[in-house]
Amino acid sequence: MKKILFPTDFSECANNALPFALDLTKKNNAKLIIVHVYYMSVVQPIDRSVPIEVALSSADKVIYEALEKRMKRSKREIQFNGL
Repeated sequence: MKKILFPTDFSECANNALPFALDLTKKNNAKLIIVHVYYMSVVQPIDRSVPIEVALSSADKVIYEALEKRMKRSKREIQFNGL
């Protein structure tokens, strides 16, 4: 095995799986490739006076900030494991 693909949405489940991917990578002297996967559901804002584009851009910002935090935490864990 030369490459291991680790798809993640940075959810708690994915974060729990990361140590296993890191261990597998180390044991097989492989390269770990992490790809962020994201499913975006379209929701109608409760306040219909707010255009959907504004509501989505606001939601995107919140999601992006949360993912940035999770990504940094995962990066620290990867570095801690020497990869």
